[in-house]
Amino acid sequence: MGVREDVELKKLDGLVLRGFLYPAKAKGPGIVMTPGLPEDRHYGAGLRSEVRGRSDGMPRSDINPAKQAEDFSDAITFLKTKPVVDPKRIAFWGYSMSAAAVLVAAGLDPRVKLVVAKYLDLAIRDREAQARGREPFYVPYIGDSEEDALFDYRKQRDMGELEYDQVMENLSKLFPGFRNEVTVQTLSRLAAWSFKDVPRHVGATPVLQVYAIHEELEHIKKTQEDIWAGLTGPKERHYENSGHMDILTPDGHRFVQLVKIQVDFVLKYLGEGMR
Repeated sequence: MGVREDVELKKLDGLVLRGFLYPAKAKGPGIVMTPGLPEDRHYGAGLRSEVRGRSDGMPRSDINPAKQAEDFSDAITFLKTKPVVDPKRIAFWGYSMSAAAVLVAAGLDPRVKLVVAKYLDLAIRDREAQARGREPFYVPYIGDSEEDALFDYRKQRDMGELEYDQVMENLSKLFPGFRNEVTVQTLSRLAAWSFKDVPRHVGATPVLQVYAIHEELEHIKKTQEDIWAGLTGPKERHYENSGHMDILTPDGHRFVQLVKIQVDFVLKYLGEGMR
């Protein structure tokens, strides 16, 4: 793999997205990779999309799944301009919330050939406040107290999973510059966004779903199963002995094997002449 390149691409609305490009030494598949909900860029040829972590746009830490799906398609348009990328062999890789977003993007964009997928009252008051010129409201992405948070870690602590401090330390190592916050409008959009029609749109695109055996979020378990049941094209799934927050922790042999499973899946469908 070649030297990492910092890249920019301009969307149709003029907003600039930024990410890392890892060019391969020979022409082959291209993979658009994106991290979980609040992380920035720090998570063949590979383009790591930032989910607007270092890209333009305000306010910061304001997540819009529909916009993310749109961003991923723009990333494909960019990747197709690279001579080292075979435009007929482009895949999506997503983790956590972005796993659902890449499935939506794949369903709407026929150029994708493969996918690897891993508070309303306050929101109204926030919109009113912003209309008056106020700064947006934020809540913690991960909480460990009585305060509102997108991910309530008190419950996981009681289940004997990783301690809150350990989770935050892991996130800081994986994503330098990590900020434990999301806008209140993020919660509103997630509540309104439906995944039920995703499988129908994905069609014949091959999909690999990676599950955390100790997944702490019940709604994610339900969404995973619903999507799996509805997928009609080639599909595979792998169960990893981990929780939601540590499934990608680089902890030696387990992590290496997990990466191999995903690479093998990509090569199975896009790796013509690469084995």
